[in-house]
Amino acid sequence: MYAIKNEHGDFYTGNDYIFQGEKYASFTAYTDEVKTYRSLKIAENVKKRLETYSNGFRNLEVVALVKGK
Repeated sequence: MYAIKNEHGDFYTGNDYIFQGEKYASFTAYTDEVKTYRSLKIAENVKKRLETYSNGFRNLEVVALVKGK
């Protein structure tokens, strides 16, 4: 499973919103609310979309999530 993480260590929740004509994405520090992707290619495409169309996201990275023991 893959997730998208920002420079503050928060994860993308999959929720986008528009405020005063600007598009934003919602990030959270809680891992139970994280939007996960099964495919690395899909996660990379979502990351590219967020960097291109959402306001203020340039330092995003795709990380692999490993379930705890």
